Amino acid sequence: MTGAPAPLTILYLDINTEWRGGQRQLLWMGEGLRRHGGRPIFALRTGVPLAKRAREAGIEIVAIDPLIAEWGPWTVLRLRRVIRRERVSIVHAQSGHTMALAALAALGTGAKIVFARRVTTPLRGNRPTRWKYARADRLISVSRAGVAGLLAAGVRPERVRVVPSG
Repeated sequence: MTGAPAPLTILYLDINTEWRGGQRQLLWMGEGLRRHGGRPIFALRTGVPLAKRAREAGIEIVAIDPLIAEWGPWTVLRLRRVIRRERVSIVHAQSGHTMALAALAALGTGAKIVFARRVTTPLRGNRPTRWKYARADRLISVSRAGVAGLLAAGVRPERVRVVPSG
């Protein structure tokens, strides 16, 4: 006898303290995932506007309050425990800082990493940037110009998709 399959669980990371376009998009994605039978979990700083709105929308919240840096060891370990305990399938990051956090927290868990890049500024060519972008299973850009920047930085084309914003 088999039960119903587990819902797709996506852990959305956001460390911003303001309510802006990126946070609005995260809320819409979480609401959309719930409407389609999935399970969104938001990892956010305590007391930020997105936490209040997500809670009102019935989305689960995990508090992450980095002590020193976004990718500090306690934050990474806490998120890794959440990924394993909640059987997270995908970790979604939407900024360079949360991309580093996603790459470190998902390491060794089997969760896929999706990174949505909403800017066209060139990537830095340093080793940490190359490392974290190499960890992403899929990179989403809101424009072809953004894709060009990712490809110029050495990201493999088969991992990049354009999903226009709006």
